Amino acid sequence: MSDPSQPNWIASFRPVTFVERGVAVPFTTPMLAGTRARPSPASGGPGASEAGGGAAGRAELLVPNPSGARGVYVIPWNGLQDFCRPTMHDVLLSRQVAGLGAITPRSIAAAAREAAASGTAGREASEAAREADRALERTRMATNFTLLLALLRQAESAAPGSPLPEQDLPERVERRARATIARLAPALGRAPAVIAQDLEAIAGLLAPVGLATELAPGGRFSTGLGGPARLPRILQSLVALEAAALDWVERHDDESAMAARLVSEAAALTARCAHRTIAEAQALALDVVGLLRLWASAPQQIAEIAGRTEWLLDGWEQICLIWDDAALSGTWRSALLEMVLMVPAMPRQLHDWVGVQASETAEFRRQVLLYEDWRTGAAVPRLIARNEKLRAIAA
Repeated sequence: MSDPSQPNWIASFRPVTFVERGVAVPFTTPMLAGTRARPSPASGGPGASEAGGGAAGRAELLVPNPSGARGVYVIPWNGLQDFCRPTMHDVLLSRQVAGLGAITPRSIAAAAREAAASGTAGREASEAAREADRALERTRMATNFTLLLALLRQAESAAPGSPLPEQDLPERVERRARATIARLAPALGRAPAVIAQDLEAIAGLLAPVGLATELAPGGRFSTGLGGPARLPRILQSLVALEAAALDWVERHDDESAMAARLVSEAAALTARCAHRTIAEAQALALDVVGLLRLWASAPQQIAEIAGRTEWLLDGWEQICLIWDDAALSGTWRSALLEMVLMVPAMPRQLHDWVGVQASETAEFRRQVLLYEDWRTGAAVPRLIARNEKLRAIAA
């Protein structure tokens, strides 16, 4: 019988669901590049829902084969220091992950910000993490206000000559909103105060995805703060990476071209699906009254639709940042080998979400590259410093 406290080798890792695939953990230790966390079988395991991610309690880590060959190591949450020599930041982050109530992209990101805020990844990462928390709250509040304006435009019985909600004074918008919500409350079967809370909860779910431009004339409030929301921004970076990797393939004829092709193909599939999941999530808010009605009866359905893009794009921000950093340092070839190791395998659940069959490109990626000494020896301090810089950028 295998020892549950020791790493377990899985030669062929082909996840069925996104929870089983796990969530990318932004460790700074080079040896842990591409590591993912997921609930262990004892805590609800990979079969948990995508919105909830399962009860963590006993989280486990999936670490890509350090040799670059196919397969992953499954490490118990308390076995990280037996597997490698992690940085102080990673020790703290692994402890926080172990105590999470659920393992989702959002909960891991919050744990990562908390670890970075401690200063263990440097001052810049600490300051960026604190600012990221403040920015998240601003975005949530802006999204909530945008939904409120859309609700007024859809359901308000405004007096003749009243200005559009977005053109009115804030205090008058608040009064108009209270009156509209009170009028809708009987039909929704919810108290007015509860409806206001519902709107805030929905805003928290939709803020990372952003809102469709149809919600306001000219798209003024489409993203809350005048610019793409977080996930559409990552999608833009992913599309740029796809094009850059394909350009590399066309200009090179060596092992790095094979790596770039795999990155480009995986990025293309992910981007195509993310466009669809973002559109699906944004479409929820085009009928705010209907959205509130659905929330009252099936909040989990909204949470799952709103959260699909986070699961789909999980791990890609770090990959894109590694490529951007390579452009500054001229280390494209070693970056490509690292990026291939980090490309997420696409679960078969993708078909249930968007009707697309998962490509097997990523599942065979580790068979085509031999080990290169980019995570050992003299490279380690440089990569740790780079990873800490990326923590500041991605906070």
